[in-house]
Amino acid sequence: MAIDTHKEKRSAQYVAIIGPDFSGDTIKNMAQKRQWALITAEELARVVSSCEALGLRPADVAILFEVPNGLSRLIELIDIRQRELDTLALVISRLKIESETEEAVSARDIALMERGSQLAPNVDELLETFRLFDRLDLDIVRSVEDVHDPRYATFRIGDARPAAKRLRALAAAIERGLQQGGG
Repeated sequence: MAIDTHKEKRSAQYVAIIGPDFSGDTIKNMAQKRQWALITAEELARVVSSCEALGLRPADVAILFEVPNGLSRLIELIDIRQRELDTLALVISRLKIESETEEAVSARDIALMERGSQLAPNVDELLETFRLFDRLDLDIVRSVEDVHDPRYATFRIGDARPAAKRLRALAAAIERGLQQGGG
């Protein structure tokens, strides 16, 4: 078949067939036998849009072409990344709310407060979010009480808005450099 010849000639690792729909068994059976990924145009558009919005790397997106379950694995990765961002937004929101009463909160406090919410992050997810804040910009949150067990370390919101603007400016500078460098 021409697809196999093209794959060998180009030393391609993956073969993906993109189409509006794959309702017949012939193409599905052939794809399964030859380890080709069948992806509908709608699935591809949705996944590419999500990958772009979440900043996934090309190696992450390549999971899509792995057979037999690349699409489901990539969707799972997208869901994980989206949950991380949703957790980050929830923590900022919770810290902002608590700052109105000048209360400091810990990862454990937030987990308990949000356990009935739709997101309901666990303590480990929240600890990872606080570590991410430290790596991104120390002004996002401020440590109030450092204790031996990080689950109980308390925080208040810092200068989050200026920190977000600095991070946006950094991202814009990276994009500008890539464009100037021909990438």
